[in-house]
Amino acid sequence: MNLSFEQLPEAIADLIKKVGNIEQLLTTKSLALPNQEPAPELGGIDLAIKVTGFKKPTIYGKVQRGEIPHYKRGGRLFFTRQSLCEWIMEGKVKTAAEIELEANDYLKGKRKK
Repeated sequence: MNLSFEQLPEAIADLIKKVGNIEQLLTTKSLALPNQEPAPELGGIDLAIKVTGFKKPTIYGKVQRGEIPHYKRGGRLFFTRQSLCEWIMEGKVKTAAEIELEANDYLKGKRKK
């Protein structure tokens, strides 16, 4: 789509109507440049609190023990939403059905030998 400079305001207004608001328009992945990954959402302790639901002292304790993914620069702590979400997902607890399936598969393998 080739737009002239005069058509640009109307095209942007149409995009805003489709997306909802200008903040969403600016963060929409479909508008990102082709070979450019969007920057990760980076934040401080408030982002970690929002993503994990832990209280501030709990997060500081986990940082001190090296239990939670974080970055430190200039004496400040930083977290990314993606690394926190991945960390949470690593803690998946198997359901009783999943455990039973694994046990049955294991026993079937033992019996064949």
